Amino acid sequence: MFKISAVVFVIAAPTLMGILAVAVMATPSLMNDGAKWISAAAGIGLLLSLPISYFIAKSIDSVIKKG
Repeated sequence: MFKISAVVFVIAAPTLMGILAVAVMATPSLMNDGAKWISAAAGIGLLLSLPISYFIAKSIDSVIKKG
């Protein structure tokens, strides 16, 4: 399951990081310290993608074992 989780992580991490970075750029009140907030958003996206990729891999693994 680690291999499936790693593949999902490669896709999920940049996606979540990009979504959160765009959310920061779309918020006018955060643009004064944009570099700090974009870096923080990217870090949060990276940390959120770890459990998300695990749960997605777990569900993929259960479907593979079932079928």
